[in-house]
Amino acid sequence: MPATLLEQYDGSAGIYVTWDWSGTAGVGGAILYRSDSGLTGSLTQIGTADYPTNTYVDTEGSLESYYQIVEVDDPDAAVPTVIYTHPVTWGQETYLKAMIFYEILPFLRLWCYRERVYFNADRTRGNVVVGKGWGVWNNDFEPIIEIGNPKSGDDQQPALQQLSRISTITDTTNAGGDYPDGLKYNIDYNGYIYFLDGNDDAEPIQVYDNVWATYNFKAVTNHHVNMMLTRAFLAITAQPGVAKLTQIGQAPYSWDPAIVSGATGYLLRQIALQLSIPQIAIFFSLDHRDEEDLISQRKEMIDTLNTKSKEYLEEFNVMLERIRIERYPRLGIITTPEFQLPGGRTRFFRAMFKGSRA
Repeated sequence: MPATLLEQYDGSAGIYVTWDWSGTAGVGGAILYRSDSGLTGSLTQIGTADYPTNTYVDTEGSLESYYQIVEVDDPDAAVPTVIYTHPVTWGQETYLKAMIFYEILPFLRLWCYRERVYFNADRTRGNVVVGKGWGVWNNDFEPIIEIGNPKSGDDQQPALQQLSRISTITDTTNAGGDYPDGLKYNIDYNGYIYFLDGNDDAEPIQVYDNVWATYNFKAVTNHHVNMMLTRAFLAITAQPGVAKLTQIGQAPYSWDPAIVSGATGYLLRQIALQLSIPQIAIFFSLDHRDEEDLISQRKEMIDTLNTKSKEYLEEFNVMLERIRIERYPRLGIITTPEFQLPGGRTRFFRAMFKGSRA
């Protein structure tokens, strides 16, 4: 599997920018803008991303840059139609998010193999439990959607056939003609699958057909990370003697390690809590292993996550104490009269540093 953009990013070449798609219909991509003159400074287009890609590395950006993501119908059009505009974010915030994502990298690519799809009332749309209970589907690799395959008597013939987003199929049983207008699909990467005919109109799945989805997904989203970053930041500002800042963008760079440790600890604790709920941890039971083994492994994972969370939060608490007691270097000014009697200047300096005029 090719490395993701995050795995290739080492933090030394610009700013790693990531975002969650709004889910608004008609989005074909995004246009990325950067400001190097403050939050309200003029924005300059730096690149585009086709849907569903949601990552970008700005090699010319810095921690002082500001970014805005604008979702449009066609990012390559001369005059694209704006569909959704994301709030402006600070370069340091995106850098912090990249650091946290790197800490929890294994949880950004969790696998689910052949989960059975649940349909809406008219069976023109399906959804999966895992993607909705956790984060969002990844677009690398693209989810695999499968449906029944007509049987030909060949034992080597696969029981399922893969649906396509471009070409259509018509037969899922030996009788044939199950989908005379063709069947294909589209997805929104938020756990929903839309079934279409050859004319791109909604096509209901036959009541005797089932559909399966194989995909990988993120355990956390940008929204989750933003919430935990804010929580860690507020924990720091709540300490006695610490400046009562109101926005994470105001935090000094020296707070970054503490914010990352705190946010990562909170995220791992949240993932452990989710795994304790069987309905959300369902993807552990989709490979048909023994139930006792599944329960044992899930408990082991929860214990491991809680241990790691505790380690991060202990590190965070140590950093909190350091931030609370840190002080600026002591500054002072010693002045002497412009005129002194012979030997007076020497006696004056002795008095200043020794506390005696002798």
